[in-house]
Amino acid sequence: MKHWNVAAYIRLSKEDGDNLESNSITNQKDIIKQFVDNCPDMTIVEYYIDDGYSGTNFDRPAIKKLMDDIVDENGNADLFYGYLICNECGATLRKSQKYYYCNTYSRTRKCSKHSTNRARLINNVINDINKKVEKYKNLTELNRDIMFEIINSIKICEDGRIIIKYKK
Repeated sequence: MKHWNVAAYIRLSKEDGDNLESNSITNQKDIIKQFVDNCPDMTIVEYYIDDGYSGTNFDRPAIKKLMDDIVDENGNADLFYGYLICNECGATLRKSQKYYYCNTYSRTRKCSKHSTNRARLINNVINDINKKVEKYKNLTELNRDIMFEIINSIKICEDGRIIIKYKK
């Protein structure tokens, strides 16, 4: 069975009084969480929330961030979206053009600042797969289908090492 890392997008066009987050946003989040909790093959990796934005256009910060996170520079699904986890604090890693980085450093400073170069990460993952997965011992190129088939998550350590959790 494939395991799906899920990005949940939530939007409400009108604001809900003085609440920091509208009640309807909270309800949508609860419904999505309940649904995913009942699906053992799914894990929510991030919520993207546009509270108070019209759905008539895509000029919304959370939808732009979602698209930036899941699509690479060629318009394809990002190879590592939903797989990369900071080994130090457990946060999902973010991407820039050439790097993946721990986002908690800039938000809460719970974790030391660290990142990994995309090309180095691809090489490290291929090398690890070659050593540990007999079916792919001569792998030279990585794609999403292989990732879905054999990998649950990839932890990135502060020193750049990776720890891959393989599916059983």
